[in-house]
Amino acid sequence: SHNGAWLLGFIASDGYLPITKGAKNRIVISLARKDEDVLKLIAKELKYEVPIYQYTASEGKSLISTLAFSSKKIRRQLEEKYGIVNNKTFKIHELPSNLPNEYMLDYIRGYFDGDGSVFKLRDKRINMSITSANKDFLESVQQYLQRYDLSPRIAPDHNAFDLKFGVKDSLKFGQLLYDNNYLALSRKKE
Repeated sequence: SHNGAWLLGFIASDGYLPITKGAKNRIVISLARKDEDVLKLIAKELKYEVPIYQYTASEGKSLISTLAFSSKKIRRQLEEKYGIVNNKTFKIHELPSNLPNEYMLDYIRGYFDGDGSVFKLRDKRINMSITSANKDFLESVQQYLQRYDLSPRIAPDHNAFDLKFGVKDSLKFGQLLYDNNYLALSRKKE
């Protein structure tokens, strides 16, 4: 589904799969508390009635909200079918080839909601970018988006890479991602 593909992209960017003995079927998504509403939407989408935990990060400043649930079936699909594994940062090299094309923008929206940014320029125009530690992954997104006449460029950013959209491409990219009623991080959609 569109929401399922969004969730897959969101987990690929902001989720993690712990490997400790008692958590081998666990899926965890942690976000800044200001984005907690999306965790509630995810729990509702999955039909899970689990609490959302709130805590302060170890440095003592960041307020974090976490949704954690266990599902052997979902975890196995994430790992085997979509390559979302523990320490996935450098292991996801491309968009999922087995995801139907009709859901690919939903996957990208989910990934963008996790690891994308929207910047307001001084003149009130916006720019958007997607960050990844894996340049190959961004190249696959870049190549896919060419079918929509988008031409973002890849640039190094500290120990990662950014797929950067110019002003016109940012507006077009935003419309492609968010001109629908599917799951999305409300802050980025707005």
